[in-house]
Amino acid sequence: MAKKDIDIKSAFYMEPEEIIKYFESKDLKVSFDWHEVYEGAHAKAFTIAKMMDADLLKDSKELLSKAMKEGWSEGHYLKEAKKLYYDKGWYGKKEMTDPKTGEVKEVQLGSSRRLKTIFRTNMTSAYSVGRYKQQMEDADFAPYLQYMCVLDESTRTEHRAMHGRVFRYDDPIWSNFYPPNGWNCRCFVRSLTKGEVERKGLKVESSDGFLSTQKVKVGDREEEIGVYTFDNGGIKTTLKATPG
Repeated sequence: MAKKDIDIKSAFYMEPEEIIKYFESKDLKVSFDWHEVYEGAHAKAFTIAKMMDADLLKDSKELLSKAMKEGWSEGHYLKEAKKLYYDKGWYGKKEMTDPKTGEVKEVQLGSSRRLKTIFRTNMTSAYSVGRYKQQMEDADFAPYLQYMCVLDESTRTEHRAMHGRVFRYDDPIWSNFYPPNGWNCRCFVRSLTKGEVERKGLKVESSDGFLSTQKVKVGDREEEIGVYTFDNGGIKTTLKATPG
């Protein structure tokens, strides 16, 4: 699959009904900084940092919803999104007033890099929600989940170290590290039956005793994130979800 033209639907192999239903259920939330709407709130609200126009935010959500329904590639989305944001004046750098401090700042609005992040973050998060729900429903038949990566030069080292590792569906690792695990993370999870695990000679691991938490600074407050420390061929490796 071409790195610059990622078809998210192809990567997750599932029907989009539940995904679209989840995404469209999100309320709109304008925000100046990404950390104003953090983690749990993101599950219920759609937001784009520096997009203070509620009408434009609504248009942005509708564009992403259309991309999901029609299975757009990243390249197709970028073309449509650039047209929308150019027409609405939400592209390039611009001076904006921080509503919390009153400070005037030069901020980055739309850019190719930002639009890619918006597309990948919303698509992978929505598909992961649908995928997780489906896997929990199938847990009696396929009780094992395998962490998978898109293996290329952009894959994070710690994510690559997780590639192929298998845990039961009810292992607490999935409460902390069901992907995406960071901005532009393309990792995903697949289900396995007991027979598939045995035929492939896979080892079922347990995260018991290897999970911990760590406090990190997010904006003007501290948040707690999960940390998984594991052995990777004799090398101690730590997996942390990127804040936000």
